[in-house]
Amino acid sequence: MKVKIFLAILLTIVIAIFPGCSTQKPLSIEGIYLAESIDENNAPEKLPNIFPAKSKNIYLSINVENITPDDKIKVIWTYLDTGDIIQEQSSNIDKKGSGFISFNISISEGFPSGDYTAEIFLNGEKIKDLEFSVE
Repeated sequence: MKVKIFLAILLTIVIAIFPGCSTQKPLSIEGIYLAESIDENNAPEKLPNIFPAKSKNIYLSINVENITPDDKIKVIWTYLDTGDIIQEQSSNIDKKGSGFISFNISISEGFPSGDYTAEIFLNGEKIKDLEFSVE
């Protein structure tokens, strides 16, 4: 009986001293944005609905909370008019944290007019399709 009381008191003390140490807040995506440019923190700037003809860079900025190096984000950029995949990119997360992660595609001669999509995957599961146009 004394052992059970002692263990209960010990467990209560441990929980009181180390609250939340064993639980990590879950990863969440706070927003996904297509942009003409990003700032020094990878936050999006200039958020067009339609990108201008002959744009040479298009950025995808993802606002994440509680990401870890074990988490993987992948983006597949596709030109819908032909079905061609332009590029597939994956994240390299260095440390735990929150903030913006960015991806971009560049075509030196500019993007041809048409419809495009960016498919976003988080840890192997598709979380969003962002369609956009270049005119």
